[in-house]
Amino acid sequence: MSLKFLIQSLNEGEKDSWETFAYAFGVVGSVVLHAIVLHPTVFLLVHLGMQCRVATSSLIYKKVARNNGNCFSSSCPIFI
Repeated sequence: MSLKFLIQSLNEGEKDSWETFAYAFGVVGSVVLHAIVLHPTVFLLVHLGMQCRVATSSLIYKKVARNNGNCFSSSCPIFI
């Protein structure tokens, strides 16, 4: 919205008015706020995804390692 008003005020030729500076500050402020809010959120989501992947891999590895020694017969429920 600020970008729309900034372009309109620049097209009207008001390059030194306080409104033009306010709209420019609104555009810059919204970009900075977006970066401040979005970057940590995405970082935490990626970190959580990696933790889930490691936990799942660990559970699968432990299950296979535990059952590897006694699952060589076809009567085992998990036949590898």
